[in-house]
Amino acid sequence: MYPIEIDYEEQKTICPENFKIKSKLNTSVQSLVKILFDVDTMKRTMMMFNLDMEKMPLGKLSEKQIQSAYKVLSEIHDLIQQNGMTVQFIDATNRFYTLIPHNFGVQNPPILDNIELVEKHRQVLDSLLEIECAYSMLQAENKEENVNPLDKHYDQLKTKLDPIDKNSEEYKILEKYV
Repeated sequence: MYPIEIDYEEQKTICPENFKIKSKLNTSVQSLVKILFDVDTMKRTMMMFNLDMEKMPLGKLSEKQIQSAYKVLSEIHDLIQQNGMTVQFIDATNRFYTLIPHNFGVQNPPILDNIELVEKHRQVLDSLLEIECAYSMLQAENKEENVNPLDKHYDQLKTKLDPIDKNSEEYKILEKYV
């Protein structure tokens, strides 16, 4: 059995309308940062994956928990390769759903016994890791009172983003590939 880490601390959210300090970022960059740290989008993504939001609300999942779920999926992958027994698949599936609670309503959860399901759940875990990372940044204490939260979160990304002109050659190349 895997213990699930639960954090009962109150969730913090960012309300851009309430910022006291004006952002130094370009408005396009501000929009991107708002999207990256949008709590509602994170919640919708988790619900789209049929995750049980009561047993695992946003901010309550941990990187350690997700990494443990990856290990269980790797174990299931090995069982598939070795033509494992049904009881082994059921055991591993139960451990996975204990780590990453899902909401299947009145239906029985599917047994993870084929590569397609394992890959689908790996993609879910990839997304959960990204959500966990962004949410951890969002929840980080803002010690500097004279910094706009969007600027702070932009700094946490540890990257430099510059908007490009829609008429530039660079934009046309990117647009072609997108």
